[in-house]
Amino acid sequence: MALDYKLIGERIKSVRKSRGYTQNKMAKELGLSAAYVSRVERGSGKINLQRLAQVSQVLNVPLSKLLTGTVEKSDEYLNQEFKETLSKCTPEKQKAIFKISKIIAKLKV
Repeated sequence: MALDYKLIGERIKSVRKSRGYTQNKMAKELGLSAAYVSRVERGSGKINLQRLAQVSQVLNVPLSKLLTGTVEKSDEYLNQEFKETLSKCTPEKQKAIFKISKIIAKLKV
C-alpha cells in the first residue's frame, strides 16, 4: 500500500487548523520551516514516519488519524475509510460492494 502524501497533508492541515495552529507556530514547535510545513500539507513534500510522529505529538492527535483518517479506539473507526474507498469507485462497483456487504452481514461469524 502506497502512502497518499496529499491526503496525509490534508489531514495534518485540518487538525492543525482545528487546534488553532498557524503553519508558522507548528513549524516553530517542530523546529522546521513554515515552507516545509506548507509543502507537506499540499502533498508536494514527503514526510517520514518519525516526523509524522512528531507532528502527531505537537497536534495531540493519534498517529493513526494522520495516516488513515481514523482512530481505531472509536466505535465507528472504519466509517471514514469506507466512505473514502467508496467515493473512488464507480456506481457499479459501489452496488457490487453493497451486495457483498449485505451477504457478509448475514453470516454468523
